[in-house]
Amino acid sequence: MNILLRDAGRLSKAFFFFGLLICISSCSFPPEADLLPAEKDKSVEATWKAMGTFAGLTVSGGGRKHFEKYASVAKETFSELENSLSLFNPGSDISRINQLAGKSAITVSAGAADVLGIALKYAEISRGSFDPTVAPLVRLWGFNGETVPNKPPDEAIIHATLPSIGYTHLTVSGRQVYLDAERMGVDIGGIAKGYAVDVCYRKLAAMGARNIMINLGGNIRCGGLARGNRPWKIGVRNPFNRDEIIGTIILTQGMAVATSGNYERFVTIGNEQYAHIIDPRSGYPVRGMASVTVISTNAAEADGMSTALFVLGMKESRTVLARMTNCHALFIPDEHPMRIYLSASFKKHFDCRPAYTDRIKDL
Repeated sequence: MNILLRDAGRLSKAFFFFGLLICISSCSFPPEADLLPAEKDKSVEATWKAMGTFAGLTVSGGGRKHFEKYASVAKETFSELENSLSLFNPGSDISRINQLAGKSAITVSAGAADVLGIALKYAEISRGSFDPTVAPLVRLWGFNGETVPNKPPDEAIIHATLPSIGYTHLTVSGRQVYLDAERMGVDIGGIAKGYAVDVCYRKLAAMGARNIMINLGGNIRCGGLARGNRPWKIGVRNPFNRDEIIGTIILTQGMAVATSGNYERFVTIGNEQYAHIIDPRSGYPVRGMASVTVISTNAAEADGMSTALFVLGMKESRTVLARMTNCHALFIPDEHPMRIYLSASFKKHFDCRPAYTDRIKDL
């Protein structure tokens, strides 16, 4: 298996710059009779490339004896989902949906149907700020391997493209999927990795895995306790300095976290940088927000809602968050001096570093 293995018990602090979050705590296992005391505080990790980014799995204590099996299942799960969901694979379910847009429905894999149904759910909840049919705008601005334009698209071209955006044109019925207008396209990059983490988490839990951390490009979900019988701690990166964290998130009971930011993926047009997160309602890349971090009970929700709230901004996000009791958010606007806005429920999970406590504001 093409993965990098290491003994996390030998590391006092492990930093993984996966996406926008930093894993700063390796995991442990509750006391068990068949382990020597020194063995209970060790863990093993693997990292490998998957779905266009890096994947990571950590297992501790008694679960280490099953690590190779767990890692194999995780790698196979991500590979299968990538084959089904990737825009870069012309034979994937997503590519076939786009190829037959406005022509006919197609039968897709159970996973593709599931993630598309979930994407539509969050499109509805966010009133279209998250939209899985954003592909034409993504292409227009030169993302996902498309040619980057020499200048920003003309307003007239953007307005002409907007009628090709709209999640209500996407129908999922069982495993039948139909995009009902030509020139439309599905792009689920804003939720696919979180969904893949959830699928992997459920599979490993069903196999008996207990204290685990799964990371796919900064989409993280944890089970059990961290090394030393402590809760999992995930560092939130300073969006203006990739070498610093502003604080740590405490994750328990299978909770997940994801961050959307304006600094990981962007295109440079002229002398300006444009973030990859596009507002499906206006057709333009989002300005004014540096990062949004979301904690939820599952990784798909954290992934999709971090994108949605990034688009909505703080004012509009308050209404959405008020309806989502399991969704907690941290906002950092793209401004100086830096300010950090927390939803009331996020505060219960967040431990701010002393250097940033004076930057904390209520959402």
